[in-house]
Amino acid sequence: MLFLSIKQLAKLGRLVKFAPYDVIYHDGDQTYEMFIILTGSVEIYMEKGSKPVVIARLKQGDFFGEMSVLEEMPRSGNARALDDTILVAINRSNFEKVIHNDSELAWKIMKALSARIRTLNRELALLSQERTPSEEEDAAADNAVEIPSDHEAPAGTSAGADEAKAPAAEARETPASTRVSGPEEQNPLAAVIIDDDYYSSKLFSKEVTCPVCQEVFRTKMVRSSRLVRLGIDSDFRTRYQDFEPLWYAVWVCPVCYYANYRTDFLNLPDINRRVLKNFKDKRQKNYNPGFGSQRTLRDIIEGYRLVLDCAESIKEKDEKMGSLWLNLAWLYEDIGDEAKVTEAAEKARYYLENCYLGSGNMNPERLQKIGYLTGEMYRKLGEYAKARDFFYRSLNRRTGNPSINTLAEDQLQSLKELIAQQEAKDS
Repeated sequence: MLFLSIKQLAKLGRLVKFAPYDVIYHDGDQTYEMFIILTGSVEIYMEKGSKPVVIARLKQGDFFGEMSVLEEMPRSGNARALDDTILVAINRSNFEKVIHNDSELAWKIMKALSARIRTLNRELALLSQERTPSEEEDAAADNAVEIPSDHEAPAGTSAGADEAKAPAAEARETPASTRVSGPEEQNPLAAVIIDDDYYSSKLFSKEVTCPVCQEVFRTKMVRSSRLVRLGIDSDFRTRYQDFEPLWYAVWVCPVCYYANYRTDFLNLPDINRRVLKNFKDKRQKNYNPGFGSQRTLRDIIEGYRLVLDCAESIKEKDEKMGSLWLNLAWLYEDIGDEAKVTEAAEKARYYLENCYLGSGNMNPERLQKIGYLTGEMYRKLGEYAKARDFFYRSLNRRTGNPSINTLAEDQLQSLKELIAQQEAKDS
């Protein structure tokens, strides 16, 4: 931050004003000014496809755009105001005059630039350190691919890739169905095998003690550092190359059939342990998950249904129930079971909407994600007017996530024609 007086700032250049979300400059612009933020805040971002990737958020006293002044090179990123913002714009001529005529001010600017460079060098040094992550680091990184719930992760970002191909499993790229009776039981993709040995470079073993029955068993965890991300769907499902972490996000005890998300498995209050212990026989009677190093895709969905059963028994929060049903919707999409997709999406919509409407004092960005996902479920179900309502609600330009704002705006634009067609058909 530059600690400059108003008098000193007046020497630097002209004042320019921007309203919230006004663009200050675009990537590639040939404008040669740097800026100091007098009031308000600014976001620096890059465009990746249709989605902005935020590089930095700057506040009063911070400066940006100095590279264009020093090197007279085109802009290497985008900048926009986040609030009503007043900037001091400094062109090259003014900058040179300051350097020549005000040694105190020049010294302060040089110190700030030096601090900026020092910070960047430190970050580059950390990025350049090549080392093998420990199991603990991989476990911590794996939180980034969990689904929307109480986890520290973007809502709905449990990773999934439908492009995984491997020898001895031609159809391995597509997850499969569940054991529950119905047409999907006969789906041939239900028999596709997930072989832990094939994915060994992306996995490591961990010994776990079941908190319900105290059975000790081994399970697999994902080395998130070994994954290559391909992109993110409009419902926040992250796609990875040649792998689907969703297959390993659930742990199931092989004795009492207690099942939960990996991140929640061990964090079980005593009262919930007692409830789950009482329902052990029911779970063992109604479910048949697979164990071992080779599981069918049916076994994986069976595990998610077991998590749902346990969650219902202990009356889990609506947010977690919504995330579980969202995961099942993803899995059913992979096998093309539209009836099951609709069923799961409707359940996810129900719980997410309940969570949104009863949110209380929830963090604004988390609330924004849940509102957006509710709209996305309504969109999948063809209820476009209700989807539009929740996309509008999820727009939060002040304290929300800019990427979600962009997604919501894109969805609102695409819904206009669909709603018009639907209204014309109903009239």
